[in-house]
Amino acid sequence: PDDPYFRELKGQMLYENGRVAEAQKAYAEAIKRLPDAPLVRAAHAETLLALNKEDDTRWALAELQESVRQQPENSRAWRQLAIAHGRLGDSGRPPASRRAAPRRNSPPDRRAGCAPRISRPRHGATPSAERAPPFRPWTPHRGQAGPCPA
Repeated sequence: PDDPYFRELKGQMLYENGRVAEAQKAYAEAIKRLPDAPLVRAAHAETLLALNKEDDTRWALAELQESVRQQPENSRAWRQLAIAHGRLGDSGRPPASRRAAPRRNSPPDRRAGCAPRISRPRHGATPSAERAPPFRPWTPHRGQAGPCPA
């Protein structure tokens, strides 16, 4: 049949049964017939990533970028996109040569990449944990059962 959704369904069944190379071909045929289907593109990219080859990963990256462009709310496509970037060595961080180096004699919380240290509130206020009443172990009230037996 010439129906692109038939090809997509065939690709899904083949992928779910471990026949990834055949699934990739079925998804590629579906995309040729239906280029504006972001979910089909994302599924095709997932099969390409399952093949675990660098060329296929680059192809998957292009498919996923197009998929999230067409449908930015597809969280699964974003996750697969992150996996593709990771496999290609792009961690999303700038290279070490472009990262800010820590200054000498600077406090640890002021160095690049560190979260600022949380300080106590000013004007004598104390955190709520210090104002909380002391912990009392649970005791049953009259008519209530005790804790569950072990």
